[in-house]
Amino acid sequence: MTPPSRNLLKLIREMVTTRCKQKHIKPGEYRFSRRDIREFSGWSDFQVKTHIRQLEALEYIYAVIGKKGKEYVYELLVTEEVCDEKPFLVGLTGIEQLKVKAAKTGITDE
Repeated sequence: MTPPSRNLLKLIREMVTTRCKQKHIKPGEYRFSRRDIREFSGWSDFQVKTHIRQLEALEYIYAVIGKKGKEYVYELLVTEEVCDEKPFLVGLTGIEQLKVKAAKTGITDE
């Protein structure tokens, strides 16, 4: 991921977190437009369009609604910090969550 796209992802995460707290909703329930991103970040339309394409291609965000001539509405798929030093996959269940699920179903590591 390019540094500007990473910065945009960070700004989108901040925006989603802020707006979700204001509206008392979960991040997965919040939808936003490119206009929302521009207003929150101060970035130009060109910058947002350019880097949002990469975030969408890498599946960090998802276009819920949108096609030519219509407004694009997005959903953030990644709410945790993403860094280059460690592998990251969207939707991957963490080890601790797997251990809890395994314990509930009676699966042991023996």
